[in-house]
Amino acid sequence: MNEIILITLLIQIYCTSNSYHAISKENKEERKQVQIKEIVTILYEEYYIDIKFIIEGGYGKIFWARHLSHPNFVALKVYTDEFFSFNDIMKEISFLEKLNHPNIISGKLFCNNYFYYLEMDFYEFDLFRYVRAFFLSINDKKMILKQVLDALFYLKSNNVIHNDLKNNNILIDKKLNIKICDFGFACKKENLIFPLKKFSLSILEKFEFYSPEFKKSIEYDEKSDIYSFGTLVYFIFNEINYKFETYKPITDTESHNMFLKCKELDPKNRPSADSLLLSGYFDFLYEEMFCFGKLKDFIIETGFCSIIKHDKTLGINIKNKATVDVYCCCHILTSPLYISMSKELNLKENCRSANNNSFSQITTKRFLYVESDGIFKPIQFMPQLDRIEYLDFFYRNKKYQAECEISN
Repeated sequence: MNEIILITLLIQIYCTSNSYHAISKENKEERKQVQIKEIVTILYEEYYIDIKFIIEGGYGKIFWARHLSHPNFVALKVYTDEFFSFNDIMKEISFLEKLNHPNIISGKLFCNNYFYYLEMDFYEFDLFRYVRAFFLSINDKKMILKQVLDALFYLKSNNVIHNDLKNNNILIDKKLNIKICDFGFACKKENLIFPLKKFSLSILEKFEFYSPEFKKSIEYDEKSDIYSFGTLVYFIFNEINYKFETYKPITDTESHNMFLKCKELDPKNRPSADSLLLSGYFDFLYEEMFCFGKLKDFIIETGFCSIIKHDKTLGINIKNKATVDVYCCCHILTSPLYISMSKELNLKENCRSANNNSFSQITTKRFLYVESDGIFKPIQFMPQLDRIEYLDFFYRNKKYQAECEISN
């Protein structure tokens, strides 16, 4: 009899608990909808129209809208979390103001009597939704990853660690141009932050994109972002089977091997952003480039650019952009720089028999470029949007490639 009473009480407690959580969840959703309506009303007063709530993220809500002063859509990040201080907001804004890269979001901070909000470039999708909505070829996926690495290499060069690299913090358009956003957890390498200290171990286990060292709130560096990048690789290639606890192999073997290397528990064993950029993994992007050094000198002029070939150098001047000099693969400076960097980054020479590990082998596409700063850089360090513009010569002028092949 006592056992029956005990079981009955347990059932009542369980049902009451579930009912409480259901009501609590329902009330939370109601409060959220009320807050969204209030924000929309206030944004209308700020002369925004066609306002649409998109998603709720860390410390705020994201909206799409158009301002009456210009026709284009913008994204608005409205800071709503009561624990997000003005200093936290200004920290994120300061990063966005100082960073200037085509794959990093830019924005302006505004405020009214109710909240702060950040106006940013408009992107219709984040990566999480995009890969589920559209087919992506292997090269499409690699092109996305290349841009993420471009941004990570830029951040590393500026001693910045993002600390929150994940699929819904990467914006993307239908041309596969990406921008990394949400710098709320970002910090300088010399001034680390530990925002996850307050979370319990059970909660931290759900944060699959964060590195072990970041979750443990111990010292970390830019390799923490590489761990997150590895998780991103897995997501992009296995978006249907997105179960990190099982790690179903990626069908593209070289991408799977790169994913495993980026996810090494010891940060020292993870590759760096620059080593991945210089690897053969992205060689398909440079297939159209050819040795132009043996061609006769020439000048090509169009309405928006001029290309001057002199000896083993191409001077490319695009309207409203800086002049860039591209040095041929046969130039005396090219090979030594690649050899030096391959040793520094521990990249092996390309081996056709081991093509499943192209991410650990130095690229075979070796050209240099020089901007106004006068520094010689591998062509692989040129951001995606610049590469498309400046290297357009190689894609459009097949006749020069044919001449080069004949001369050889």
